[in-house]
Amino acid sequence: MTASSAFLSEKRAWVFPVLTLDVVRPFYGMMGLEPLDPALLQIALRDASLVTRKRLSNALITGGRSPTLEDFYDSLAAALGPSGIARFEWWLQKVMNADVRDNLGLSWWTHTLRTAHREREDWERLAFPKEISNQALERFRQAIDASDFKRTLAEVEARPLSDWDLHMYASNLFDFDEDIEGPGQRPLSFARFTADDYRRYSFWAWVLEALSPEQLDQLWQSGVQFVKDEELSSIKALPHPSTLDIGL
Repeated sequence: MTASSAFLSEKRAWVFPVLTLDVVRPFYGMMGLEPLDPALLQIALRDASLVTRKRLSNALITGGRSPTLEDFYDSLAAALGPSGIARFEWWLQKVMNADVRDNLGLSWWTHTLRTAHREREDWERLAFPKEISNQALERFRQAIDASDFKRTLAEVEARPLSDWDLHMYASNLFDFDEDIEGPGQRPLSFARFTADDYRRYSFWAWVLEALSPEQLDQLWQSGVQFVKDEELSSIKALPHPSTLDIGL
């Protein structure tokens, strides 16, 4: 797979330097980047960045061809190896949240379940099988619990930025003002939104394993009806739960 793929658009290229940051590395696991070796991934991303920058400098001096996003990705693939780059591509396509439009189906289901989970009778309007309804509720509560992320974030923010991070923030114009409305070019917001989505996809991985196709159909139908009854107008079209299977 090459950098011409949809998940490697120039518009999203800022994600790669974000992942080189020391402030982001502690969140690799929460963001779903395991089983990739965190040290190997960070080094590979940094090395690919440095190689690309060196090629750009040479091109400016010699008038030769400037490096492309494909060149960067080729360097990264060589460092990670076939299995490593395959895992990374899966994560780029299925998990990362780099834009408010990413993972919309997941967001709509999260909004639906958030609305329902506050009251027992509302939760029971969703057609989770009775024998696992309580477990589903508890697992969903865990999926929207960001306490682990917040604890790690407090530790990260208590430390000064490394020399690498200072340079990358300045050279890439990353925003220190983290935005709770979306990741933008804000490294820690990107980490937060992606970690949130990975926890929620993990919840759905359990649901998809626990329910039969017929039960999933019933859950979807009850969710669609709930959205209608509660007038959750921000949800344009609640997708079938099967679409939330990302192969965890």
